[in-house]
Amino acid sequence: WTVGGLETSLFGFLVTLGFVLTLRTPRGTVGSASLGLVLAAIVLSRPEGVLPAGALFLGRLLDPATRRDLRGHAIVAATAALPALIYLGWRMSYFGNLLPNTYYTKHMAPGESFWRGVWYLKDFFEHNGNLPLYAPIIFAFQSRDTRRVAWLGALVLAIDLPFNLIVGGDWMDQHRFVAPL
Repeated sequence: WTVGGLETSLFGFLVTLGFVLTLRTPRGTVGSASLGLVLAAIVLSRPEGVLPAGALFLGRLLDPATRRDLRGHAIVAATAALPALIYLGWRMSYFGNLLPNTYYTKHMAPGESFWRGVWYLKDFFEHNGNLPLYAPIIFAFQSRDTRRVAWLGALVLAIDLPFNLIVGGDWMDQHRFVAPL
């Protein structure tokens, strides 16, 4: 949906930028605030954006390179939370709901959403390279140079992919819930 006018390209860019800023060391105040603003933009660009943004923040908390940077964690959290909370407060006061109408119109029973989500993820992997394309990812965990990147990517996917099982994926082509990640 890159050319379909949807937010998928923006979302993919923001998650990638958040990924880069999360892995970047050393940071300082400006670097931490920049990451926080990018995480806020991820949250505000799509309703499920809180999942990859939260995973990136969790990755920063768990990363041995930044684990002890409590001041940096606080700056990231504050600069991410403030714009998101302001927007959500406005959305709640104006619309009366935290989520957009599309969430409520696409909502389905849990049993149905789970199996539709399984189909959605299966369809994504079958139409986007199948297993041979993803098998080399295992080697990224073995190299010291790429291990941090691989673990952060695995964390983002582990937190975000189950979302598809809860909501049942999406009816639109091009797998916009999975492709940006």
